[in-house]
Amino acid sequence: MIVWAIFLAGLYLLLRDLIPWLKSQQTGETRTKAYNSKKVLRSEEPERFSALQKNRTDGIVVGLMVIGVGLAFLLFGIFSLVLLLPIGAVMAYTRNRAQKRMKAVANEFN
Repeated sequence: MIVWAIFLAGLYLLLRDLIPWLKSQQTGETRTKAYNSKKVLRSEEPERFSALQKNRTDGIVVGLMVIGVGLAFLLFGIFSLVLLLPIGAVMAYTRNRAQKRMKAVANEFN
């Protein structure tokens, strides 16, 4: 369940910056992230436009990192479940072997 929450949070963080970034790459205009956002045109303020685009790509990277953490959690969970079966088999085998030894010792004293 937590893996789904991590994936959804990562997807939200990714798309929150990816969609405006793609739109601004296509149109040449972007908006600041402030409450009273201002329009910044690539042709008028290229340095500010590129700085805002870099901030958007940083947000995209954070979203991708969160999705990567979710994927790591998922793979770790699957790996632990796969290891659970052989560990259970080893435990059952050692328990059966110990029971046979206990029966042999008990038969000696009868």
